[in-house]
Amino acid sequence: MSYYIGNEHDTFPYSAVVYIEAIFSNGLTYTGSGTVVGENDVLTASHVVYNSQAGGLAEEITVYPARDGSDSPFGGYEYDIVNYYEVDQDGDGLIFRSESEYDIALLGFETAFGNDTGWFELDPNCGSGTYNLTGYPGLYADESGVRMIEDFGYATHVVDATVFDVSSLETNPGNSGAPLWTMKGTEASLVGVLSTEVWAAAISGHYSEILGWIEDNDRIQEDAPPGLMSGFDDPGDLKTMNGFRIQGSTFGDVVKNQHSDVKWYKFWDGASKTYYTHDDLQTSGNWISAESLSEIELPNEINNFYVRSWGPNSGLHEWMDFTVSMGSMNSTVGLMDGGIHENKTLSYAQVIDAENLVPQAYLRIYNQEQGEYLDASGDGWIKADELQDHMFASGIARKTIKIWVDTYLAGNGRSGWEDMVINVLEQGLTQAQQQVAVEPSSDVNWSHGLNDTSEQNTKLNLLGCDMPTELSAGMYLVQP
Repeated sequence: MSYYIGNEHDTFPYSAVVYIEAIFSNGLTYTGSGTVVGENDVLTASHVVYNSQAGGLAEEITVYPARDGSDSPFGGYEYDIVNYYEVDQDGDGLIFRSESEYDIALLGFETAFGNDTGWFELDPNCGSGTYNLTGYPGLYADESGVRMIEDFGYATHVVDATVFDVSSLETNPGNSGAPLWTMKGTEASLVGVLSTEVWAAAISGHYSEILGWIEDNDRIQEDAPPGLMSGFDDPGDLKTMNGFRIQGSTFGDVVKNQHSDVKWYKFWDGASKTYYTHDDLQTSGNWISAESLSEIELPNEINNFYVRSWGPNSGLHEWMDFTVSMGSMNSTVGLMDGGIHENKTLSYAQVIDAENLVPQAYLRIYNQEQGEYLDASGDGWIKADELQDHMFASGIARKTIKIWVDTYLAGNGRSGWEDMVINVLEQGLTQAQQQVAVEPSSDVNWSHGLNDTSEQNTKLNLLGCDMPTELSAGMYLVQP
């Protein structure tokens, strides 16, 4: 018989049971239950967050750990990423046993609230036995709101179908996604996720996959983009274009990804210090779908954004930044963080993609390791076709080389500084094999991407308002 948890709702393990609200594109709100299974991970039923008849994946998903009536002792959290299976694709509201096996979804959050609530351990080894089922059935809500309810009874493990038969336990709408669990000493052991009034998906059926999803979620814990710390993905993962674009240019024009499986992008606006979203296009939390990039115009005169991407196979890619200013023509340079091997000599043309620069564009380049500008004897500006004439040495392994690039276009001025980080690798190693640690700056000026308190910021502004003294086609520009 079901009973009300009451005053114990905010103590472990009940503190790790969550109430879920999911708002779909058709305006409907569905509710369910879930379980904290890591620092920033909540496991629930897929059909709580995905409904083919309501528009697919919910547009907003918020979880409330230990919710009880109007009391949300740990607050509410909007999800940032989700992994799930699509169940009940015909939208008839019926989920058969074969679908219940896959009725799981894992929500990821940037806030590690699991450190406050505690979390359940995944248990893929439990069989038939007596278990608890804890959640938020609407039947037991009162005037204060939903209440945490628990039942206790026998569940049969159907081995060949990787589900539990929970027909002996009381289940009601709102219980979907609830944990089927037991205590093992001081550890709360999660064995299943409630799918229907009869079936619960067994953890054993997707244990390795859920662990992989949790690992992906671990990489999104942060309060804001890392600023001066760049990622360590293999070269070619994510490429950003910097410089000038004409009005009407889109995010798809300046962000390129070499992984065909990428489905989501997240953008942090360095000027407003907020995540950029678009109400009229497909979004998921703070993520924007890959299909929408070519529909979203760059919103500012000077667009200073940080971007990362995610794909189900390639995983979560690290942050990269770009600056694109509105101009009279498209003229961009591509920067792509990557890796080079030790004791190599390269031209700047090998690490900076100037293919899209127009002849009227000039570059200013600063090598932070060497502490000097290219063409330091002149005004610091060079033409794109001169990149191949300037060389730099990679030096010893297990370090990073930071290079700053600024673009000038006649009639438009400067686009702004952008940085690229190159990891120097040991011979025979890839970036994935060599993890190079770079500490982020502790005081980041988001509008410029520089540390205001550093000596480097002074160096980069030595030529602050200068422009190229000589332009192409024999024109001459008088410096201000």
